[in-house]
Amino acid sequence: MSSSTTETVTTTCSPRPPPINNTRALPALVQNATLTNSELLGAILSAIKSSKSIGAGGKQWIHTAARGHDAVASIVRGAAVGTVGYRTTDDWIRHFGDAYDSYQSAVADEGGTCTTCSSRGDGVARRSLGGIVMEMPSDGQATRLRVALDAIDVATSTSTHETTQPHPSASSINNANNILSVRQAVGLLRGTALVGDDRRLQSRALACLVHIVPRLASHPLEILAMVQTPILRLLDWNGLGGEMGLSSFVKSESQRRVFQSMICFGKEEEDEGDAKEDTCTCSSSNGNGNQKRKRPWEGTTSSSTDESDQLMRLVEAAHLARRGDQRGAKHGAVLCVPADDTISMEGLPIQSPIGLQRVIGRGWNHNILLDSSRGKNKNKIVLHSEVHAVTDALRRFGEEDCFERLFPRATVVIVELVDDCSYEKCHPCPKCNTFLRAVGVTRALHSTPNGTMDELDMRPGNSELLARDVAKVPFRAACDEMQIRCKRLEEAERVARMHL
Repeated sequence: MSSSTTETVTTTCSPRPPPINNTRALPALVQNATLTNSELLGAILSAIKSSKSIGAGGKQWIHTAARGHDAVASIVRGAAVGTVGYRTTDDWIRHFGDAYDSYQSAVADEGGTCTTCSSRGDGVARRSLGGIVMEMPSDGQATRLRVALDAIDVATSTSTHETTQPHPSASSINNANNILSVRQAVGLLRGTALVGDDRRLQSRALACLVHIVPRLASHPLEILAMVQTPILRLLDWNGLGGEMGLSSFVKSESQRRVFQSMICFGKEEEDEGDAKEDTCTCSSSNGNGNQKRKRPWEGTTSSSTDESDQLMRLVEAAHLARRGDQRGAKHGAVLCVPADDTISMEGLPIQSPIGLQRVIGRGWNHNILLDSSRGKNKNKIVLHSEVHAVTDALRRFGEEDCFERLFPRATVVIVELVDDCSYEKCHPCPKCNTFLRAVGVTRALHSTPNGTMDELDMRPGNSELLARDVAKVPFRAACDEMQIRCKRLEEAERVARMHL
């Protein structure tokens, strides 16, 4: 990299870059602010390596030449503090391309060659690329968060002519959805939680989320539908003050107790594995890793509502999703039935009419090995959470009770996680749709990126659908995993063999 290029990077890397007054640059600012230093480095390297405008020689130059390493380091330092001109993917690629072109010109002037990008006048890159993280400012993410939050304030005030307010009003952001999405606001809140105990930053990020979703002001527990519990645990609950501070956000003591118990659900399992019982969950596990568990909110069913039940099930499904060992999306599912006075499950009397009051099955996406002796084409599949939850219910309550009484009135609640902070849309896939209808489940609630639970009503099916491969293959795998029999599945397999 030429000295002139290095000087340009150094002089523009201001720790307090000026705010912007338009919304076009906001996505890049917000995206960078939600990334940690190491995540930002990964994003920059990925952008450079996937760029079609940079040839193979330039991509190799990153690893083999000291100047290539330094070019990346300079770009990363500029991006780390949100410097203008180093914020977007196009910025990163452009700066790297210019540095590589300058290097090639210098080599050509010296009469050298550039076949390995470590030719005359350039040393070998001896430091690992991961070491660049150590060169980034330790408060880089906090700086990026301040830049992004300042830009949100300016852009919102400009668009609504409310320049006197330090934060945008609820109505202004709500009516200007192009400024910030729920997922972007959640990412900012995650960022403030990860940088430490900067209460001011946390309060500002929370204010953005509350302004985008005004209902949070009157129904604060619904924040659980937008922000995953690991991030909520990192926030400074007792220290945050102000109008939108968490200490005043969850106002009543009863709300606070329910809120704390819900975000504590599964904490010790996440921290120390399944070997230890915690104060929030009284568990007894079986050999399949499924657990019969007393929920922290059990005992308060008489005062619960449909909305709080949905949140409770969402939190539990999200916790289950974190158990997945597969690559890709993480899904969790809980299968629920309405409670009445005529049946008793797991020895617990059921009294409330709420439709999601009792969980009869729990599941999560995970890798599973098929029985190769059955002549399958492949040995490993990802068992989906809905199939896992239905099979868990069969194990708990038996085939007749499930098919005759429970499944026809059951609702499956499905959650897809996005990293450790927010949620994604996850209605049942076509295979799971067929399977659920085959066993008699025709209602599903699923998470969305906007902090709501969408409802899906599926048309009724029948047990004949179990004969289809999309239903019987994963169902058989789940039954084998839990070492249970299902007569209806065996009959479907017999029918399928007859038609071969």
